[in-house]
Amino acid sequence: MSAANGDTFIEPSKLTLIVWLREWLESSVKGKGSPGTYTHYKGIVENHIAKATIAEMPIQKIRPTHLE
Repeated sequence: MSAANGDTFIEPSKLTLIVWLREWLESSVKGKGSPGTYTHYKGIVENHIAKATIAEMPIQKIRPTHLE
């Protein structure tokens, strides 16, 4: 059985970590709880993660060693 028919295949994507995080903030955090939570998370994303090299990496290429 190949990965394509075995539920393990994932379509290649160029979606970067920062694009995904920004989309996640808007779709899953904003307006779904305390406004302070959204502001806090957005601050972390924009002030820390967005400035890191990993932010521009495609999500599919991120490995545990990139997060250490």
